[in-house]
Amino acid sequence: MIIGIEEQEGNVSTRRKAQVGSDVLLQCTFSVTSPPVDPKFLAILWRYKDDIILRYDTKGLAHHPRVSFNGREAKTGNASISVANISLGDRGIYKCTVIYSPQTKNEDIALEILGKE
Repeated sequence: MIIGIEEQEGNVSTRRKAQVGSDVLLQCTFSVTSPPVDPKFLAILWRYKDDIILRYDTKGLAHHPRVSFNGREAKTGNASISVANISLGDRGIYKCTVIYSPQTKNEDIALEILGKE
């Protein structure tokens, strides 16, 4: 079970800023009542606009080429991703969804881009 989940659908829970050309860490964490996390019950989805940029579940890991993710960290409650080589087009809302059956946590991160391309 996930502890302390608050549904925040439609609300931005975190705001991040990044320079054009840099890498940015988008943080999303969760906790379970009885660690360690059992991967059989875990699914992590990251969305940007209408695209799934990362999927991690029992079928494996699929992600966008500029997105990196550490599956070992996910087993300790860290569902964060890193997006490489930020451009102005990366500005917007990123949505992290963690499902640890039967619980779900949603987190929205607004990314602001600084600088010019």
